[in-house]
Amino acid sequence: MLHTTIRAFQMQPIVLQTTTDPHAAEIYTPHDTLFADVMRTAAEGTDAAVLSTLRAVADQGLRGWIMGRQPIQAVYQSVDDTLRLIR
Repeated sequence: MLHTTIRAFQMQPIVLQTTTDPHAAEIYTPHDTLFADVMRTAAEGTDAAVLSTLRAVADQGLRGWIMGRQPIQAVYQSVDDTLRLIR
């Protein structure tokens, strides 16, 4: 499920997360809520701390990718490494 979410972002990236523009924030907020809902569904029954960690790793990785600081493969690897640590 996490890989599917990353692929969806890869196809239609959104770079509004750190904006102070209120109009851009209006666009970002529903996407952020949707991402949180997808993560919650994917990790149903998972501890909230685990879910928060996975989301943070995915968010950070995708932000690094969109800014050209790392390849998308690194995002997938970070998420997979986090899942291995948690299990």
